[in-house]
Amino acid sequence: SSALAGRYDPAWLDGRDQDGTTLREALVAFGGDPAGIAALARDPAAYRAYLEVHIEQGPLLEVENLPVGIVSAINGITRARAHVIGEAGHAGTVPMGLRRDALAAVAEMVGVVERIGATRTDTVATVGVAQVRPGAINVIPARVDFTLDARAPDDVVRRAMVGDILAECEAVAARRGVRLAIEPFMDSPATPMDPELVRILEDATVATGIS
Repeated sequence: SSALAGRYDPAWLDGRDQDGTTLREALVAFGGDPAGIAALARDPAAYRAYLEVHIEQGPLLEVENLPVGIVSAINGITRARAHVIGEAGHAGTVPMGLRRDALAAVAEMVGVVERIGATRTDTVATVGVAQVRPGAINVIPARVDFTLDARAPDDVVRRAMVGDILAECEAVAARRGVRLAIEPFMDSPATPMDPELVRILEDATVATGIS
């Protein structure tokens, strides 16, 4: 959709995954042509709307037993990488009260993310990746790197949610004697759908007798 709108940023092609492969390399390997992206842009004067028919990515329609949903907004997204640094130690000899366990701290932080993500209407927050180091069964974890994905259809609400999450995670880190570093890497604004097109779709749905 960004390419069709003429808003594709060529710098995105230089993004790398965890294996070091760039998006440009992946597209070429798949048979795509990164150099052809600019040619996909459409003239806004020649089009009235962009309509995407999509299978639902979540369970809501299924749970409510509804056949159709009309999207009112695309969620804004905040993404960040978090790094928690504690201290490694032998699992059999370091007393519980003297530990600076990075994973135990992150476990509490994950609970913070889940709880705050569920506090406000229409907000969600997820920890989707967590990497524990050194990752040995008899070693107290010294470092955990994890991700935060927070979304809401209202940017003011989303930023307030993220602020609450970061504040509570910092409090956890201070109480447990570990260091916490946060690296935000995405701040995508919420996108409300065109109200006139939403109204037309709603009228058409009602006219065909579909809930």
